[in-house]
Amino acid sequence: MPWCAPCVEAAPKLVALYDTYRERGFEIVGIDTLDTREKVSAFIAEHKMAWAQTMEPEKGPIQTLYRVNGFPTYFIIGRDGTIVAAGTGNTDLDREVRAALGGR
Repeated sequence: MPWCAPCVEAAPKLVALYDTYRERGFEIVGIDTLDTREKVSAFIAEHKMAWAQTMEPEKGPIQTLYRVNGFPTYFIIGRDGTIVAAGTGNTDLDREVRAALGGR
């Protein structure tokens, strides 16, 4: 999210995680709120984010369902579809992703 300083700071880390783990089944789905499509598209291009990205209004159905109260919020979902980790901007995503992938 271009308006969110912690999200901007996290972008390069997410790109690195994606590049490292995508061949092992790791995927990212980004969800933006409070931005225009043009700003989101420019942010994606600038940071070379190669994963699926969508938008929804503030307090939209995904944010409501997953009880998102701050940004960035992360959910690591295991191969069986269950949430194996959840956190905010200070989450050690590399550790959580490795654990979800079975330490591989």
